[in-house]
Amino acid sequence: MTLWVDAASGDDENDGTESAPLRTVSGAVSRIPLVIDHDVHVKVRPGVYPESFSIMVLFGRQRAIKIEGTDWTQVTPRTGPPAGRFASTAGRHATVEGATWAADELKGRFVRILTGGHAGKCLVIVSNTADTIELCTAANPLSGAQFELVTPAAMITGAFEDAEAPVASIAGVGRGSGKGLSSVSLVNLSIDVLGQQKNGVWAAGGVDVYLDNVKISGNGTSSDFTGIRVDNGGGPARCELTDCVVFANARTDFQGAQAAGADLSATRCLFDGNGASSRIGVGVEHGTGALTDCVVQGFSKATLGHGCSAGESSVSFMGGVIRHCRAGVVASAGATFTLRGEIRECAGRGVVLQERARGVLDDGGAVRSNGSHGISLHGYGASLLLLGQHDVSRNGGHGVFTGGDPQDAFIDVTASAATTMNENTSGDFTTDGGKTSVGLTALRKLPGKVSVDQRRVIRLASG
Repeated sequence: MTLWVDAASGDDENDGTESAPLRTVSGAVSRIPLVIDHDVHVKVRPGVYPESFSIMVLFGRQRAIKIEGTDWTQVTPRTGPPAGRFASTAGRHATVEGATWAADELKGRFVRILTGGHAGKCLVIVSNTADTIELCTAANPLSGAQFELVTPAAMITGAFEDAEAPVASIAGVGRGSGKGLSSVSLVNLSIDVLGQQKNGVWAAGGVDVYLDNVKISGNGTSSDFTGIRVDNGGGPARCELTDCVVFANARTDFQGAQAAGADLSATRCLFDGNGASSRIGVGVEHGTGALTDCVVQGFSKATLGHGCSAGESSVSFMGGVIRHCRAGVVASAGATFTLRGEIRECAGRGVVLQERARGVLDDGGAVRSNGSHGISLHGYGASLLLLGQHDVSRNGGHGVFTGGDPQDAFIDVTASAATTMNENTSGDFTTDGGKTSVGLTALRKLPGKVSVDQRRVIRLASG
C-alpha cells in the first residue's frame, strides 16, 4: 500500500495516488487500517506541513509502516559554496578548498555525498569553520568526494491547536503490543516544532521505531521539550536513530532523547542543546542505550546540564564525543556506563558515578580537559573499571576522585595498560575526598581491586 502526500497540490479527499495525492500526513495516516497485513509506504513531497499525526495500529502480522520525504532541499549558505569537493580529511573533519562559510552556519544540516564509495549517503554536519566541516564519524573515506549541502525538503511543524500532543505519536496496541512484531520508520523528514508541543517524536507500546536522516528542532516557546521520547507504555519499545539531528534552538529545559523502560540506539547522530537552557542530551532509565559515533554537546544548564544520564540502565558510548556540557555523564541507581569515546571540555566533571553505578573506561576511551574532576565516584557502592589503553588527563581537578560516602566503592586497574593519566590539576587519584593523592603507577602495584573508603586504599585479593 503506497500513499502520496503533497502540501501544495494535494487534497485529503483524493485517493492518495501519485497523480492524486493527499494534502496532509495525518490524512494519509488515517487511511491506514487498524489491522494491517501488508506494508504501508507514505511518500511525502517537499513542503511545509503544519500538523501533528498519530499512528496507532492493532498489529496483525509483522509489517512495516514507513513515512518518507521524497526529496532534499539544497542549502544556500550566507557565505561560501552550497556544494564542492573534499580536498583533504583528518579525523572527523573534511576541508574544502576556497570555502568561506561563516562559523557554524552549517551546523545541524546534512552533507550529501555525490561521488565515490559513499555516494548517496547523507551525513550530519556537527560544526564548521570557514573551510572545514566536522562530521559525527571519521571523514577519511570521503577524501576527494563531491558533495552538496542539503536539508530534508518535507517539514512537519506540529499542530498549533493541540499544545500537548507530540508532533509524531507512535503506539502499538493488541497482538503486536510488547512483542516488537511491527515497525514504523520516519525517513528524510524535518520535524521543526514551532508550537507548544512537549515532544517531537513519542513512541510506546512495543513498536520498533526507526528514524533515518530525520532532523528534529525545538523552535517553539514552551519549556520542558523532549526531541525523542520512548516509553514502556503497553509493552517495551525500541527506537533506532541513524544520521539524525536533535537540536534545541529556542527551547528551554530541552532534552534531546529520553528512554524510560525502553531501548534506544543512535548511530552518527548529533544531539545539540545549544547552550545554558538545555538539560540532558540522552537520558536512559530502566532500559538500554547504545550511542555509536555520536556527538552530544551544549547541554549546560547549571543544575541538570548532562550530556548523558543513566539510571538503573546500561548505556554505552562508542566513538564520538560528549563536550561543552555542564557534566559529561551522570550515572546512578545501579546504572552501567561504558565509554570508548571521548568526554572533554565540560564545565564540571567528566563522569559522575553515584550510588551503585558502574563505570567502564574501555580501550580507547578518553576523559580529558574538563573543568573539574575527570571521573568522580560519589556514592555508596560506586565502581570504576579501567580497561586497555585510555586517557584521563588535563582535567581541572583529579583524574579520578572519590568523595561523599564512597562506602563499598572500588576501582579496578588490573586490566589497564599504557594509560595516559597526567597533568590533572590536583593529581591522578584521590580516595579520601581530595586530602591525599595516589599515582596510577602506585595503584598498579596493588593486585586486584582497589577498595575505597574515606581514609585509605586497601589491597584486595585478585578476583
